[in-house]
Amino acid sequence: MSNDKYRSLEITAKLYLLGAQGNYYLECFGNKLANEQGFKDIEGIEAIRHYLMIKHNWLPSQVQSMSLDVIRNAVNEEYQDYTPSREEIMAFDSALKAHRKP
Repeated sequence: MSNDKYRSLEITAKLYLLGAQGNYYLECFGNKLANEQGFKDIEGIEAIRHYLMIKHNWLPSQVQSMSLDVIRNAVNEEYQDYTPSREEIMAFDSALKAHRKP
């Protein structure tokens, strides 16, 4: 395999990993939001969807059809102040390392 082909594959892999990391942190943000809002029995992305229904009076069908990118944009203001906890970062790093094992 040529160096250019390998570099292209490596860049693509990094983009997918960054996307997965962003989705994971959005899920973690949803857990934090659920706790702050006092949501019971709901967490992660579903908590964000519930929050958006309340905040914007959107229908369940509207928020269920949203991609994670659209959800991220819809809570952009709230998400800007979010910083993943040390535990959330360590869990993601640990999952990556565990996945690398043959």
